[in-house]
Amino acid sequence: MGDTSVDRIKIVVVDDDPAFLDRIETGLTHHSDSFSIQMATSFEQAIPVIKDTPADCVLSTNTLDSTTGLELLRTVRTHNLDIPFFLLTRADSTDLETESIRAGVTEYLHIDTKTLQYSVLSNRIQHAVETYQAEKRITELERRYELATRASTDAFFTYNVSTETLQLETGFEEFGYHQTQVTTGLEWWLERVHPDDRETIRDQTDAMLACDPAIFETLEDDHGYVSEQCRWQRQDGSYIDCLWRGRLVLEGNTPTVMVGAITDISERKDREQVLTALNNVAVDLDTYETVEGICKRSIDASKELLQFDLSVIDIEEDGMLSKAAISEDIPEVHAITMPVDEGIAGKTYRTGDSILVDDISAHPEAKPEGPYHSAISIPIGSHGVFQAVSEDPNAFDKTDLELGELLISHTTSALDRLEREQQLRHQNNRLEEFTRIVSHDLRNPLNVAEGHLQLAQENYDSHSLTEAEQALSRMKSIVDETLTLARNGQLVDKLTDVCLDELSRECWHTVDTEAATLEIQTEKPLRCDPSRVRHILENLFRNAIEHGGSAVTVRVGEVTTADKSGFYVEDTGEGLPNDQREMFFESGYTGSDGTGFGLTIVQQIADAHGWTVRVTERTSGGARFEFSGVTWASSA
Repeated sequence: MGDTSVDRIKIVVVDDDPAFLDRIETGLTHHSDSFSIQMATSFEQAIPVIKDTPADCVLSTNTLDSTTGLELLRTVRTHNLDIPFFLLTRADSTDLETESIRAGVTEYLHIDTKTLQYSVLSNRIQHAVETYQAEKRITELERRYELATRASTDAFFTYNVSTETLQLETGFEEFGYHQTQVTTGLEWWLERVHPDDRETIRDQTDAMLACDPAIFETLEDDHGYVSEQCRWQRQDGSYIDCLWRGRLVLEGNTPTVMVGAITDISERKDREQVLTALNNVAVDLDTYETVEGICKRSIDASKELLQFDLSVIDIEEDGMLSKAAISEDIPEVHAITMPVDEGIAGKTYRTGDSILVDDISAHPEAKPEGPYHSAISIPIGSHGVFQAVSEDPNAFDKTDLELGELLISHTTSALDRLEREQQLRHQNNRLEEFTRIVSHDLRNPLNVAEGHLQLAQENYDSHSLTEAEQALSRMKSIVDETLTLARNGQLVDKLTDVCLDELSRECWHTVDTEAATLEIQTEKPLRCDPSRVRHILENLFRNAIEHGGSAVTVRVGEVTTADKSGFYVEDTGEGLPNDQREMFFESGYTGSDGTGFGLTIVQQIADAHGWTVRVTERTSGGARFEFSGVTWASSA
């Protein structure tokens, strides 16, 4: 809105009598605390003070030692300084008054220095400076306004508050209006605001004209404009989405002019709607389970949202780009298969860069099929290429390319997901086959061996048989651990909410804990596969007791740092050797006579959840395993 009060007014008082200067300073500051007085006793001293301060007002007597106040006035005006200038004279002279007016004096005052009315002089200075500053603001605003209107396609208007006249400055021709002045004032403009938006805009303009501080506190932007979106009516009766901005120019505390601008934002609104729709397409694509389905949905979206009537998706296979989906308006005869080292599509696939083609016939890579003259070509990651074509040259611009790239980024993500899921299914099938072999083909011979061993032990008492029994028992443990490792290596695809404290206590009771102690320091529910996390906890509990002794204390708690969120399992044992920590999670590593698969299983399960596991040491000793990247349940 602009300032509603004048800052301290800088006044330069000029006279060759220091006593008079002191009286002027005392008198003016006594009547107003908004004055800042600087004094000069000569013409030569006054000029730099006036220019460098810079002064808001000059108060000078006419008689100076080396010159006159009139000459000072002329010099000030010669320097293009149009600040208020008061010329005080002790002698009444019609000629001097006339010359002063010609030179541009603000006020010519015949005074008696002994009976000078400082209250009157103070009020006149205050009014002159406020008027000057208001006119200066208006002049500057008009200058900026002229520059802005010359360079802008917006529609500008000014509303004169005192005459209630609306002046259409520029840009309204775009809306179908050609008049320049409207006698019905602001009402003419408000009547063309959509009825559903009119009350809001009317309330805002009324508040502005009433200088209501609340309207400026809540709606004023960084450039001093009140702004609001609304629909505005063109001459033909249609409405378009606009951004209305209004600014009030004040003279003192009185509004004089409202400057308004209307910006057509219909294209921006359309773009926002397209972007929202494209995001919905991304969600939709995540539901498709075939390459053909994803590509067909992408082609449909390019037509519905981007108006690409002729488009195609090629998927790479064995060095060839073959059609996976094609617009119904493109004849099949033009849907040819091409090598990845040929054509615009091939270059797009090889380089991974999008291409905007204004004239296909002039493009060095083009091998045109059909009556097409322009195109856009967008890579679909490592999968293939999307192309849209037109029978007209220069049919696509950078905006088309950007929106096309956004759509195809969603297509790429969907195809990446499908590829990952297929790899996961393949990996899980291989693991299933592996576990079947281990479970069936190894267990049967072990069971046979155990049976024969028992028969032998019934007839013979031999140390060798005892060692054979221990070896068979170890083999069964290795088979069990290998099966667990294989099954838990599969990626987790179903997560449930599990209370970590309850799961920890359940696992504690399944382990031979002897005199060990469990302390739980978290109650947060965890998103995980509970059957697999059970293996983590049981392995770590068992490991802590084996290495820390029967009196060890095991703690489970939450990790909360600036860069990590997760949980930990730690014990009060002797800790783990620093020089061996890199090998802890390797298959077969063991500090005792175990299988060496325990910590490998812990890491495999963490990886399957997408977690990171780190082994460290407690401050006071003992092993500590930290799991980060976990997902806590929403109720946490």
